[in-house]
Amino acid sequence: MDPHMDHPIVDCDVHVYPRDPEELQKYLPLPWKHWYRGESRPFYQSKPPLHGSRQDAFAPGGGRPGTDPDTLRRQLIDQYGIRHAILLPRVFANMYPDPDYATALARAFNDWLADTWLTAYNADGCFRGSLNVAQQDPHAAAAEIERIGGHEYMVQVMVDSGARAPFGQRQYHPIYEQCEKLGLPFAIHPGTDGAGINAAPTPGYPTHLVEWHTLLSLGFQAHLVSFITEGVFERYPGLTVVLVEGGVAWLAPLIWRLTDHWRSMRTEVPWMDKPPLHYLHRNVRLTTQPMENPDDPAHLAALLRSIAAHRVLMYSSDYPHFDFDSPTVIARHLPADMHEAAFPANAARLYPPPPPPPTGGGRVPPPPPPACTACPFPPPPPVTGTVPPGSTVAADDNPTLTRERAADTLDTVLAVWEPEIPYRLVGTAAALLQGVALPVRDIDILCRKRETVDQFAAAMAEFRALQEPAWLAGDRQYYCNYDVAGVEVGASTVEIDVPHNTAETLGAGPWVSA
Repeated sequence: MDPHMDHPIVDCDVHVYPRDPEELQKYLPLPWKHWYRGESRPFYQSKPPLHGSRQDAFAPGGGRPGTDPDTLRRQLIDQYGIRHAILLPRVFANMYPDPDYATALARAFNDWLADTWLTAYNADGCFRGSLNVAQQDPHAAAAEIERIGGHEYMVQVMVDSGARAPFGQRQYHPIYEQCEKLGLPFAIHPGTDGAGINAAPTPGYPTHLVEWHTLLSLGFQAHLVSFITEGVFERYPGLTVVLVEGGVAWLAPLIWRLTDHWRSMRTEVPWMDKPPLHYLHRNVRLTTQPMENPDDPAHLAALLRSIAAHRVLMYSSDYPHFDFDSPTVIARHLPADMHEAAFPANAARLYPPPPPPPTGGGRVPPPPPPACTACPFPPPPPVTGTVPPGSTVAADDNPTLTRERAADTLDTVLAVWEPEIPYRLVGTAAALLQGVALPVRDIDILCRKRETVDQFAAAMAEFRALQEPAWLAGDRQYYCNYDVAGVEVGASTVEIDVPHNTAETLGAGPWVSA
């Protein structure tokens, strides 16, 4: 074990490869068998004197790094006390224009990984696998997850960050539905941005590897904003997205910027009824490598603490690549009070030990993260029950609303309140009443002034108060909440300086025509 670490470690990014193309070709059917010549990108490759992998990681006899389990165990597992290594094979399947070949290639890698690193080389259960899918055909990808996702050592689904559309868009929903059904995280790893059929995250194509590699985080930012704003985490609340090898320091400014825009433009995304930081803490995890290294470590620490990043960070080494980060290196850069969460705890919750096979098949979703005293948004309540395909989970005491029940509840509220001042219904309830099929568990009414919230609270005195009117500093809103026949109905202001009046703070709500 690393002498600087006093607890076992989960490494969330370890790369393994077939010994040669022929080893993988055994798993490819005709006509694809002879198409495969080894995984690679057509450009943005390391060039001498640079090397893509550690030069001490070659296997005895000259095998490429990441192909020999004994070498990997000696240099990583034994040297640093790694309890579990999450293996991410580099397939690059999503850069191919032929979705059938891409799907066959991903399937071959999954079977190869299951037979070798997860079985023949895994007597102690140290290795956990990531199953690859080709998102070009989301239905075929979902079928592949269903086929092999129940393997006891397959712990997540993975794709490259290169894509033709941001990952929050609805064509990818079959993949997320299957991930949630089996309790498998969805991991994104860089590697095919701007390669093959995939769009580049930059305006045009960079000239050099140093440019391309520096800007890989742009694709991660686009995907994360898409996941949040497209409502993926409302439709699939049990889904966890893992951003692997995309950097860390960009996260805080991105969440700040998205939060500001959400406050002023939230009528455009009514299903997004919680601040971006809520979805980040509940549904997203980031691996540490490559962690930015400012001249003053306090600068990075301040960024991380500003968004309670200890709730989302998980250690990763990127073995056997040239920019490998040992636990010792990360421990020097990461604030000490985040070590326990980042090294074993967050990953141990997300990738629990293989349980006995559930009677219904699939995996048990991981528990929610612990409450964070530095964050104003508590984790969501625990959920129970079985989740049928295509549905979502709701707390037993706060069921998903139908359109009819939402309308009836609003009729009850307005009959008591009789507002004569501007207000607006916002969030998922507004979308539901406009005919958008979304899971809705509460009703949110936005008011322009605190006095209006107080008037609402006075009118609702006959109902049980869940939250008396109060100023929520972290949320920048004056808020109250009531139980109306089993439905939570809240009223609030949103008080933040913006350069214009937003439409959602004016006029009657869109539900009145329902």
